[in-house]
Amino acid sequence: MSKYISVGMDYGMTVSGYEGYKNIQAVVKEMDRLGICQSVVEYNGLSNALACNKKLLADIDSVPNGRQRLIPAFNLNMGALFQRGAMEQLVEMMENNRPHCVVLKPDSHGFQLMSIEEVLEKVKHLNPVILINEKELRDPCTGVDDLVYLAKKFPNMRFVVRRFIFGGWNRAYNAARQAENIYIDISRLHTMDAIDIACEHLGDHKVLWGHSRVSGMGAAMAAVTYADLSEESKDKVRWGNFVSLFSDPADRACLMANLKELPSKVANSFWAPFVEGKGFDACPIYDVHTHLGYTAVTAYVYDLTFEEQVATFEKNMKRFNIKKIVSTVTGIHDPVECHQLKEAAVKGKEDRFKGYIRYNPNYTDVFTEEYMDERFATGYYVGLKSLPHYMKVDLRDERYAPMFEYAQKHSLPILIHNDMSKGSPKICAEMAAKYPNCKMLLGHSGGGDAGREQCHEIAKDPRYSNVYFEICGSWLANSWTWKDSLEHIDYTRVLFGTDAPVHSVVWELGHLLSEDIPDEQLIAILGGNAKRIFGFD
Repeated sequence: MSKYISVGMDYGMTVSGYEGYKNIQAVVKEMDRLGICQSVVEYNGLSNALACNKKLLADIDSVPNGRQRLIPAFNLNMGALFQRGAMEQLVEMMENNRPHCVVLKPDSHGFQLMSIEEVLEKVKHLNPVILINEKELRDPCTGVDDLVYLAKKFPNMRFVVRRFIFGGWNRAYNAARQAENIYIDISRLHTMDAIDIACEHLGDHKVLWGHSRVSGMGAAMAAVTYADLSEESKDKVRWGNFVSLFSDPADRACLMANLKELPSKVANSFWAPFVEGKGFDACPIYDVHTHLGYTAVTAYVYDLTFEEQVATFEKNMKRFNIKKIVSTVTGIHDPVECHQLKEAAVKGKEDRFKGYIRYNPNYTDVFTEEYMDERFATGYYVGLKSLPHYMKVDLRDERYAPMFEYAQKHSLPILIHNDMSKGSPKICAEMAAKYPNCKMLLGHSGGGDAGREQCHEIAKDPRYSNVYFEICGSWLANSWTWKDSLEHIDYTRVLFGTDAPVHSVVWELGHLLSEDIPDEQLIAILGGNAKRIFGFD
């Protein structure tokens, strides 16, 4: 097991519910389970900076070896500047508790990022490491330009942009390339080859490792393990770059003194060898949610052409014992051309590469019964897929009738991109009940918390016995791990998918394998259920 220092874990109630762990004890428990030796920790429960930081320090002292393992992230905001005596107390608190970081939340706490300059002037003698979540940079008035301004104003401070997914990659990258003292954290960067791309274009000294989300599990650990980097570069990402952020030799010495390998305590037999880089061969895997074609403009990945994508799939299939993948087309909107190109790309490889017809309800004239019969006659297609949100048509619209009627007639699986809009879990279940011979696959299992909770309700209702739950991207649900969800959903109805090549195969596999799910259930989810539902040999 390698050494890991996380650039951030948080806990406590917010006005909108728990965004991180419930309490500091839960933080430490997860660190122990995954084998994280040290972590930055912040408290979410109070917006007043002084009160928040006092609570944080008291909580750190309440857990065994808290001072050795937990690095306080002090909350700073504009209010401290005006509350009598608050700023002086905060400075003293920071001076007496090292090493430490500072977290800024301009959008959440209602101040323009540039205006924090006066506060930072009062702590610049400490050269603190400044942490800011990417979501705090989305408003133009608290955005990247302000961050770059502050980084150049305080060149001895180090700024870290954290917790972004593919939609925030551009903001994080743009900030880091403009200032030498701006870094990025990959705790939620789930796209294919993301760490390799970040290290190539920004330098391997600018990339930090983190574990941020309850539901993220060990996905970010797996991403580093299988990155195409030297072991030296991987250790930079895991812990070395974080230590290097601190200018005070005493701070660095403290971090190094507490740096150690911790054994994994994940409750299955698959995770430990997987995270050590030994691949996976414990059981066959069937990946029922993938893509081929031109990737979206917001997804920064290496592979663009069909040929490159197929070659990468083949490499991962060999490394992780993936027997079949099932793909739809992305980035090509012509409903006829997209299927022609995909069929040509996998010609001669149909034993391992299978496909969905990508049904677009805006072009119902294309999807005649004759056209779909021709496609299925090739032996390549095994189901249909649609994306109501992106195609801007509610799944209940009559334009979906040809898809459902064909699947009903032939007892086919239908994979639906599943979120809380035009193809929500409830809407999918409603349509599944109308067409009971269909096998309705909920791609992403609702996405966030609300969608996952709808999935729980559906799984308990006998009217929806033909609904199944596919897991890629479902780590976006903050409150629900799959261990918890399996108390509501029969594991024989859960399917494994990756959303590759946009999502990383390693990320999605690492997310699942690092859950405390029994081996026999993992074997079914990874492949056994898909083999039964799709009739794979």
